[in-house]
Amino acid sequence: MGAKLDRCIAKLRLTLPMLGNLEGGQGCLEELQKDIKEIKETLKEEILRVLHDCPPAQEFGQSVIKRYGWEQLWFRSLSFWFLFYLAWLWLKFGYKPESADLERLFKSWVYGSFGYRLIDLFFDESGVDQQEAVIGLWLISEHEFEVLQLFEASPNAVVHVRKAKTEWFRAEVQEKRLRGKRCPYSDPLNCAEKAAPIFAFFSLALLRYGKSREIPLYRDLVYKLIAVTQLLDDLSDLEDDLSHGFFTIPCSGLEECLSQLSPAEGAELIRHDGERMKDLYILCSNFLESASQLAQQVADPLFEALAQYKLWLITKIFYGEEESDEEQGGR
Repeated sequence: MGAKLDRCIAKLRLTLPMLGNLEGGQGCLEELQKDIKEIKETLKEEILRVLHDCPPAQEFGQSVIKRYGWEQLWFRSLSFWFLFYLAWLWLKFGYKPESADLERLFKSWVYGSFGYRLIDLFFDESGVDQQEAVIGLWLISEHEFEVLQLFEASPNAVVHVRKAKTEWFRAEVQEKRLRGKRCPYSDPLNCAEKAAPIFAFFSLALLRYGKSREIPLYRDLVYKLIAVTQLLDDLSDLEDDLSHGFFTIPCSGLEECLSQLSPAEGAELIRHDGERMKDLYILCSNFLESASQLAQQVADPLFEALAQYKLWLITKIFYGEEESDEEQGGR
């Protein structure tokens, strides 16, 4: 593991013990956010190092970041959930990965995030280099290899990794099949399904430490948190999604009308629909309140803090006081 990132992770761990003593989600997560912001630039350097060390990729990392930018490559989501996961491992199980395991964990996170995103971009964006899709598939393969090495490739671990991959591709197929027709999610919670590879890290840790009975509860918890982030992203990306023919949850029921409008007109129609915005706020609030209760059920103060923080955050966002920021909880 890079020495700079090792030092950053050590600093993060100095902050973690105080989180349990802070009241309310806002104070708890704000402390974690401070550490995350300080680590972000170091993470970018480490991501480039890891990609450069991959034989099929080599100089690919620099070129793809220059082409799309960090934001389009889900950097905020990657950085938040990777660091949150390290915090969770320690607070939940008392586990602090040593340098070799930390390197493998980081590699698997980077390979998975970039691999799945490149496949997504290949189908969503015009003019994407076919080489990028091929490298994306290879990165997903390496992600699975590193994850299984980290969790000792037990039969149960293989099942969880395969299930996550299947769920992601099933959601991707559904999204592309209904492109330009209607919203692909009859159940709003299903918009979090493409986060299945992220949840796999949590389920594998629960499996390793004898908490397999908590896996369904954590799945519901994580998916509800990520669904809220996805809904907020959908609202902020309305014009771009409509220009590519994607009808997301905020568009549900308006597909025929929106198909007759420009992307800008369609986005304005949705954002000025008071009842629709109120319904979306209630949906997000219900997800987060349920997530908070689930976190209490599994005695997880860090996840409870995240749910409470996001409850506070969405009120500010829906009432126009603050922009959505994926650093508050990644995709």
